Amino acid sequence: MNEKKQKLPLTGAIVILSISILFSAYLIADAIRDTKTTHTGNYEYEYQLNRFNENFEELIKTLKED
Repeated sequence: MNEKKQKLPLTGAIVILSISILFSAYLIADAIRDTKTTHTGNYEYEYQLNRFNENFEELIKTLKED
């Protein structure tokens, strides 16, 4: 019953931490790249969002008048 538990050595912990940091950085960079308006599909998204905002503002004005 005197079993030795294997501990994660410091270098192993550093490697795992480095890999997780690199993976997180990749995900963040990918998300930022997707939000930029470099593709024509994003222009359509921005147009639709602006239309929604304008319609929503008109709805608020109408509700305030009533």
